[in-house]
Amino acid sequence: MGSAHNVASGQWLIDYKIGRTDGSTIRPMRDDARGRRRAKVGITVDPVLLSAVDLYVQRRQGLDRGKVMETALQDWYRARQQAEMIEQFTGPDQVDEIEMRDWRHIRRAAASRKLKRPGR
Repeated sequence: MGSAHNVASGQWLIDYKIGRTDGSTIRPMRDDARGRRRAKVGITVDPVLLSAVDLYVQRRQGLDRGKVMETALQDWYRARQQAEMIEQFTGPDQVDEIEMRDWRHIRRAAASRKLKRPGR
């Protein structure tokens, strides 16, 4: 496990060790003649769900279970990112209130120094 990046071919940097991608979104993994570029994992799923996936895969050429699972995980990750951004930008921001209080104090002190008349 580690980083994979080919600047000349424009391949994506993926650091599996710490779970990051280059940027904030998952990029498609590539399959090529040099070997598997996707990580292999094992999962346990409901047999009915697996049957539905198998039926779906059988009806579509060039698709396999792994690609279906990968697409599902990308959709899940995209939804998590969106939910986190919504929470970040719509939730109460207590830091802003504290920061605004500090800025008011700084502005008042600066105005006080500026408005002091010479000789007083």
